[in-house]
Amino acid sequence: LLHAHKNLLAAVSPVFRTQFYGALPESSRVIQVKDSTSEAFRLMLGFIYQRFDASIKIENLTEIGDIFDVFYLADKFDVLGFKAKILSRLRFMPVNMFNYEDLTRALDQYKHFKEACKVVEERLCKFIFQHPNPLELVFVAKNNSSVVVKEEVLYKLSAVAESNPLEVLQIAHLLIGSDESNSIDIKKVLSPVMKGCIKGYEAVLKVPLLYSKFLPSPSAGFDHELTMIQSTWKENFCKNCESAVCKDGDPVDASTVKLGTMVEIESGTFMECRMTKGKVSEIGLSILNKIRTGGDHGSHSRSEGCTSVEHGDRRWSDGIPTEARRCSGVHKASKPVFRFKLVTGVERISSDFPSVYFSCK
Repeated sequence: LLHAHKNLLAAVSPVFRTQFYGALPESSRVIQVKDSTSEAFRLMLGFIYQRFDASIKIENLTEIGDIFDVFYLADKFDVLGFKAKILSRLRFMPVNMFNYEDLTRALDQYKHFKEACKVVEERLCKFIFQHPNPLELVFVAKNNSSVVVKEEVLYKLSAVAESNPLEVLQIAHLLIGSDESNSIDIKKVLSPVMKGCIKGYEAVLKVPLLYSKFLPSPSAGFDHELTMIQSTWKENFCKNCESAVCKDGDPVDASTVKLGTMVEIESGTFMECRMTKGKVSEIGLSILNKIRTGGDHGSHSRSEGCTSVEHGDRRWSDGIPTEARRCSGVHKASKPVFRFKLVTGVERISSDFPSVYFSCK
């Protein structure tokens, strides 16, 4: 039996105010409080009476069930400042492997307390994001109904997908299959996992010995995952960067340019510069220039026809070629040139423009 003053309770809680002084006030001096514990109600009274140890006791709550017991009272009686205090405790509650399962289970057990559950979800998501080994988090996520936790673990799996593509992809499918509500955005959460799996697959493709070890035995149970990785790789393979995980618009080095590579040229004057897009239509061309260096190895060769940029001729934008610095005489150097077809239908070559940018797809 706990003692309290009606007028004080009514001053801090609209629920108590209606109960004691409303149109149908409570006549009994003893009020029975259901669905709570005496410890939780005593803590609320301590907060209402501003006892010096009330805040300390709230901060010392470690069991998620105890915190929600107190939150239930804060929510039911709408005590001024009390709910905010409990939410603050949840917001700064440490999350680790010891309470990860309890917190995740609480999201289902106390799901009707949406405000508190949202705070717990935020804490769990931060813990999952920072955890070094997402494989340790899968079991709890799979066996609880929280879609938020499932999705966060799926995102985190992408960090280890490259090192173990087949197992991670299988685990991802199991996690998705455990969502009975069918609320998971499969395409959104599986995309980063698949990207990591493809990177791992491409890494072993380059080394025959690694690839032979990568291929699972028929009894391993990874046939579906292997087929999915291989088919996705073939469907998305980009010839420009020789990878299936490239992104449209990623820069491409001129040395790896292939037919169909997107190109963007800069033309016009300095005051009216404009960019025009197109696609590479021919490769393998080259432009050949000559340079005469003379006996001084090019350092004072303007009078003998030097074409380096220092002397005003911009054909040698990188200065005198290295081979021309070693000895005197006439030297030849070449650079790759590409023919491309612009969106306007006009065909040009890259050497006609001061700036050419290549991008994937």
